[in-house]
Amino acid sequence: TIGMHSRPFLAHILYYFSIFVANNDAQTHYCNMKILPFKIAKPVNESFWIQQENLAHLYDILHQHDEMQITLIQESTGTVIAGNRICEFEAGDIFVFGYKLPHAFRNDPAYYHPENGLIARSVSAYFEWDVPGQTFWNLPENRLLSDFAAKAERGIFFPGGSHRKLARDIEKLPTVFNTERIILVLQILLQLANSQHSIMLSTEGT
Repeated sequence: TIGMHSRPFLAHILYYFSIFVANNDAQTHYCNMKILPFKIAKPVNESFWIQQENLAHLYDILHQHDEMQITLIQESTGTVIAGNRICEFEAGDIFVFGYKLPHAFRNDPAYYHPENGLIARSVSAYFEWDVPGQTFWNLPENRLLSDFAAKAERGIFFPGGSHRKLARDIEKLPTVFNTERIILVLQILLQLANSQHSIMLSTEGT
């Protein structure tokens, strides 16, 4: 299991069993599931689009898109599907999905019962990697970020406990605009690329 967080004992056992089965059967189980091609409706005058969600549950349909996605889970628990892997998430966790990687967030069952009064909150950044142009990414100084983008095509998990400053910077994204947002996105990418506490999600070749 990737990123097992603490849960009540019985829930922990049941969850462990479900994830064990899911991780062993994920490739078979999801290969026949239709992946929704998703077209992100970006604002006309923005190249780096920020989305804040404050909903009963997160978007749980398996989908893919051209844009790189950086998502911070601010509130809620559940499981994430990325390529052929499944892992759990909780508040503070960060996920990066690269070009056309199938993914979906599935909150725990309690979030699908409105009477529980639970809320799922997240903030995500979306952008096409080629927006700055290949000349920019091919600069020797950007080799680290270019390598990171290649790894992100498999999906990367950044546990929240080890990335508190990174989480605070992601939360700032909706409050900055224009060149400030570009600079902040680059700073976030640099922190992600330099992290020593990340976990690859999907296996090679997915």
